[in-house]
Amino acid sequence: MTSNFSSTAWRPLLTGALRRSALEAVREIAASLPSHIKRAETDDSLASGKSGLAVTYAYLAQSGIGNNRETAEYLNRARQLISSATRQMSSEVMAPSLHCGFTGAAWSLTHLQREFFGFRGLDRKRKPSRALDEALCQDSASADYDLIDGLVGLGVYALERLPDPAAADCLNRIVDQLAVRAVYQKGGITFATQSSRSSALKSNNNQTNYYDLGVAHGIAGVIGLLAAVCSAGVAYEKARALLNETVKWLISQKMESNVRGCFPYFVGPGIRRKRARLAWCYGDAGIAAVLLVAARSVKNSSWEREALRIAQGAARRRADKAGIVDAGLCHGSAGLGHIFNRIFQATGTTWSQKAGWFWFTHALDQRRSGEGVGGFLSYTRDDKNQSLWTEEIGLLEGAAGIALALLAAASSLAPSWDRVLLLSPATNNSGTPRKTLTP
Repeated sequence: MTSNFSSTAWRPLLTGALRRSALEAVREIAASLPSHIKRAETDDSLASGKSGLAVTYAYLAQSGIGNNRETAEYLNRARQLISSATRQMSSEVMAPSLHCGFTGAAWSLTHLQREFFGFRGLDRKRKPSRALDEALCQDSASADYDLIDGLVGLGVYALERLPDPAAADCLNRIVDQLAVRAVYQKGGITFATQSSRSSALKSNNNQTNYYDLGVAHGIAGVIGLLAAVCSAGVAYEKARALLNETVKWLISQKMESNVRGCFPYFVGPGIRRKRARLAWCYGDAGIAAVLLVAARSVKNSSWEREALRIAQGAARRRADKAGIVDAGLCHGSAGLGHIFNRIFQATGTTWSQKAGWFWFTHALDQRRSGEGVGGFLSYTRDDKNQSLWTEEIGLLEGAAGIALALLAAASSLAPSWDRVLLLSPATNNSGTPRKTLTP
């Protein structure tokens, strides 16, 4: 069984008692978020602040899990949050980062306007276009290229804005800048990251650059963007040439598969290869999911077979070898559940379905009613590298993202929001909202 990641084909992964537990957790998170939002009034970002929360509330409103009063409240909160975030975006100096800056607020507004009729009345701001132009005029050698903070993230926003001619122009320039940044090696094309970006490499005085393999900060993210650009028919020849060689290079970096996976965090001269944990941001699961979307986007069957081999190996990985500590989207169990749910929706395979069940069960087992945000705490480390459990509300590492993943697993509402993670194809480019969002 296959699908084309179509929103009309989306079906709940979870059933019975597990589905009921998931929806209960979603409702508890939704009820808990308002008291925590007040503590984060100054954070307008997509990853951890109001922009991401607006997306979460909009999907809660559309899902139908609440009664009329709750649905109206979800919708009202979504509008208030995105309005507040975009007001701040137009008055404050913010970095051009998709997940941590004004580009994420702009993406959230554009996404909600595109997906839901209920957001058609919100005005688009002019500042993002001007500021993105300035960001793209930076020296490409010094700019980050990644999804979280760099060129790939700017491209994800531009894709959401299509068919706007300015967005197509932006994508053309991003492809040109990626071509300038490309490092040609025997195994294909890669992209270098300054070693100062990684605490693991800061002490290596002889190492100035390295090659990051992950989705969040590395090569897999470039693959996801280039495939989406090809699918959109923008700068096709240039983007496809880069894409082919970048996929070739990434696959050449596979280590012999074992119980801890086959992809390292990063590679480079003199760097010991350390197998990555199982996550979206780094490692086999995220790489496989993005490669599968890329394969479907450009209709490459050999890439699809490779993606499914990697994903199947990740599905067999034991929990005690996965490096999973909390439940967040970025590197937690709900994020893994969502990845395998995406693969299941695309392929209908039993192994992906069972892996999704396993990791969502793992996420729900971490819930402690009355603690954290809706029962969930997030794991981090402080400046002294000491373990720390915190109350995180955000989309990427906090309760909002957990709620979105659980909602996608327990409902028939397609999670188009995960385009911001490169886990689903780019928009249909029509610019026409697909759903009416009403109380």
